[in-house]
Amino acid sequence: MRILIFSKNRAAQLDMLLRSIKAQVTRSEALSISVVYHYDNAEFHQGYLKIQAKHPDIHYHLQQGGSLKNQLLELIDRETKQFFSFFVDDLVVIRPFSITDHEFSTLATRPDIAALSLRLNPAVNFSQPLNLQTRPPRLSSDNTWAWNVRASHLSRLWTRPVLGDWSLALNLDGNVYRYDDIKAYFRTLPEIPHVTALEGIMSTRPLPGKRILCYPHSRIINLAMNRVDAHSVFPCGDESAVEFNERFLKGEVLSFEHLMSLANRACHIITKPEWVFDSSAGRRKGTS
Repeated sequence: MRILIFSKNRAAQLDMLLRSIKAQVTRSEALSISVVYHYDNAEFHQGYLKIQAKHPDIHYHLQQGGSLKNQLLELIDRETKQFFSFFVDDLVVIRPFSITDHEFSTLATRPDIAALSLRLNPAVNFSQPLNLQTRPPRLSSDNTWAWNVRASHLSRLWTRPVLGDWSLALNLDGNVYRYDDIKAYFRTLPEIPHVTALEGIMSTRPLPGKRILCYPHSRIINLAMNRVDAHSVFPCGDESAVEFNERFLKGEVLSFEHLMSLANRACHIITKPEWVFDSSAGRRKGTS
């Protein structure tokens, strides 16, 4: 499976995501992961240098000026896999999953399914970004549903309170696609002005397939602890990205163990961080 992760000024949160992937994804060594990152100052840059030393098995790409679409196409083309997914750095894996799961096999063999959502589950009935109860659509016995193909723009999807997250067939938060489909599809997109605009652009050009699939229980969740992108408008916690980075550089890491097997009814949650000392630091330096 090919995963492309977007990250800005969040080395500590990116580290938590990468550790949760390695802990929870069966045969995570078979994954091909690239991180597209951006930072605002030298201190945040130091956070990403530490990430690269901690996780040398990951491919890193500093977002440059020029065509963002072309940069992403190069990363999508970098390695061929059966499946592809976009992740963002405020995600965490809360349950194990594997490309050998029944859900992945279903996605691979059914062209009527556009994507597999790793975030949604049949109990999700609240949209944290909208602060609204959002009842699920009618799910079939195989946990698939017909998404709103008639909506023409992301803003329209998000203003439908009965659907909320259930309307988003194409997003950057752990939707899994067939690799060949997303590779061909991405070439048809117009230029992308910034990362946050990508979902809106994709929503106007849906992939073939009018159904989406989910697990009985969510595999990943967004931890909406802070805001780092001026283009983002959705609510989040007020934790400081600067403080997160400082604590990470001093040897602490964000814990995710308390989130394992969380019975979530929303795709995003606002939670207080739990910090622990990075016990792997000494081993990396050869001191223990």
